[in-house]
Amino acid sequence: LFGATTASASCAQDGSGGLSHLSAAQRDDLLSEIADAPFAEGNFWQVEKGGVTSYVFGTMHLYDPRHDSALRAIAPQLEKAEQLFMEMTHEDQLTFQSILLQQPERLFIQTGPSLIDLLGDEAWAKLSAQLETRGMPAFMAAKMQPWYAGLTLSIPACALEDMKENRHGIDRMIEEIANEAAMPTQSLDVAEDLIDLLSSDPLEQQVADMRWSLSLDLQDLTTGGSAIIDHYFSEQSLLGFLASRYTPQLGQLTSADAIKLDTVLDEFMAELIDQRNIAWMPTLRTELETTPSFVAMGALHLPGKNGVLALLQAEGFDITRLPISAF
Repeated sequence: LFGATTASASCAQDGSGGLSHLSAAQRDDLLSEIADAPFAEGNFWQVEKGGVTSYVFGTMHLYDPRHDSALRAIAPQLEKAEQLFMEMTHEDQLTFQSILLQQPERLFIQTGPSLIDLLGDEAWAKLSAQLETRGMPAFMAAKMQPWYAGLTLSIPACALEDMKENRHGIDRMIEEIANEAAMPTQSLDVAEDLIDLLSSDPLEQQVADMRWSLSLDLQDLTTGGSAIIDHYFSEQSLLGFLASRYTPQLGQLTSADAIKLDTVLDEFMAELIDQRNIAWMPTLRTELETTPSFVAMGALHLPGKNGVLALLQAEGFDITRLPISAF
């Protein structure tokens, strides 16, 4: 499902990030939820404890030309750091890929029917069309486990073109600057653990979830996708994520599908955001207490009661928002 939802993110900036399509009641509910969330706004933060000052920056993994001006804005703080922490360094991303190649049973359906038969004709046709927009012939996915096919779909087609042209998200840009300065760089995620998390559901559940998500045609939610990007650059990523539940297309879902979608999005936040935030804390708590550091992670990891900033605050760190006038 996450693959189909994220695939809706448009690389174009169409300025559609407002909330004008929401009803008054929906807007009130959304803003109330945001008001209750710690650190709901802001992409750049100073964290300090015991005289050691570090910086936390919320990133976006897709390329956008506005990243260049953001890099200039955060450069003075990046230069002060003695080490960089990221969700996963480029080197460890290669390790992630290597593990998958060495353990094909985690990546492919080893026995029994292929994904073509498991999904059925209608769902397979929709999946095939989405894969082909990303330059992948559908037959290559026939033996993929659904979680991996979904991971492929999580990259918008336009982002693949950017990657071919060596244009990356701002986290990778930050890593390249750190490498040029010979700054030690470390992953917060462990490749094996992340694979375990992504592939943990039984095959039968993966198939059922993918068939259901494809039936919703979420890949057509282009307005919602570009709105998420617009909200990132207005430093309101949590608002963008929560507002995506209220797009006009989702209003056409049956009540059962709407309830299930809410449940799945809650599970996404709990498992792929909150759970990882908590797992990162032993490293961040120890390192940020002793060494001036720069931490770059997806912006959605920062806000909320289980966000990295609230977790650091609970450990005694003073948290101060820093402006990014470049945005």
